[in-house]
Amino acid sequence: MNTENNAQKLNVPDGVLRNKLLSTIAYTARVVALICASGPLMQTFLASLGFDTDLIYLHSTLLQAANVLTIVLFSQWANTGVPIKRSAFSILPTGLLFLFYVPFAIASSTSPATYVLLAVIGIAQQISIGLFTVCEYKIPYYIYRPNEYGMILSVCGIVSSLFSLGSSALISHFTSKIRFTSIMAIAFSTSAALITIAFVCIFFEKSLLPKEVAEKLTKRKDFTVQALLRYPTFTHLIHANLMRGFAAGIISVLATVALDLGYTESLTAVMVSAQSVASLATCALFSCTSKRISPQVMLIIGCIMVLSLPALLISSSFLFLSVFVIITVGRTLIDYSVPIMLLKTVPVEIAGPYHAWRMVLQNAGTLTATALAAALPIPCMLIIASVFQMISGISFVKITKAQNDSYNIS
Repeated sequence: MNTENNAQKLNVPDGVLRNKLLSTIAYTARVVALICASGPLMQTFLASLGFDTDLIYLHSTLLQAANVLTIVLFSQWANTGVPIKRSAFSILPTGLLFLFYVPFAIASSTSPATYVLLAVIGIAQQISIGLFTVCEYKIPYYIYRPNEYGMILSVCGIVSSLFSLGSSALISHFTSKIRFTSIMAIAFSTSAALITIAFVCIFFEKSLLPKEVAEKLTKRKDFTVQALLRYPTFTHLIHANLMRGFAAGIISVLATVALDLGYTESLTAVMVSAQSVASLATCALFSCTSKRISPQVMLIIGCIMVLSLPALLISSSFLFLSVFVIITVGRTLIDYSVPIMLLKTVPVEIAGPYHAWRMVLQNAGTLTATALAAALPIPCMLIIASVFQMISGISFVKITKAQNDSYNIS
């Protein structure tokens, strides 16, 4: 109540400050929780249970496949009803499913049945995350003013990175003292609680769109894939999304790459902290420069940093972590620049299916990368990923500048 009274005194539309606060809390809780769902921590957890790297690559591939399939089948999920409430209920199962990991972390079994059950839990989580993803890129049209999106996104990134850093540092601190599986049992339980917090915050966000506009968008008929394919900003970026996804897929399994190169679980645990520090620094940079440097420039800088992927092959744990930080900074710049660029080019009427299918393409690229990771030589894999990301970045900059949303949607 006090927040909204202050908003009125500052001549700010009702709900703006509340939305900023709730979305920052929700974003932070979700980001911190999801570091246990995939990436270095999950890969290290599977390795600590005794599964070999081929099975870990397969696990990542199965999860990506589930995510892609969910988005394909439910690309219109955000187009009916209120996307704010839908996104809240979409993410809730993710938290509940974290609790199913706990018994496996305590038992520390390496049986085939354990692997299958862990994969089933992960796939179920990815279905929930996929449904949330369909809503995620449409919600900003409802709860933020467009010119503030970049700043809000970077602030959310700073806060979430601080908490991620604290969480990962805590995990790294206890890695040498406590069995990793025991640490993960606590981490999974905490993640479940954090997703519940995110659910509550998202549920109480408020649409800033006029009632008649919101009702019109809610009643709008589904935007077909055929119509989407006639939209130039989508078709001209198909290859860019696939390539960006491939690069992201390789980056997502760098913890497993480290294990393949002979590094220990201690280093892969430190990678989580390094990732958080890099993300925090990048978000701080983004918030300070977002009004002076265009997202297109930031995107290209990020792509140049990702070109350093092959340098991970240098045989030194210090250099590996240093290059990993550079890559993380680059990927963070890319991940923050692209949504801001597209918010200015993609109208709200098609935002749901547009971003759903964009993420399908991106996740298809990620799926391809994780599927090939076990077969491709590591040097080849890293070189391809770095080149693909550069091509993708150049394409995004070229197309979004040229289109400027000048085409009619039929």
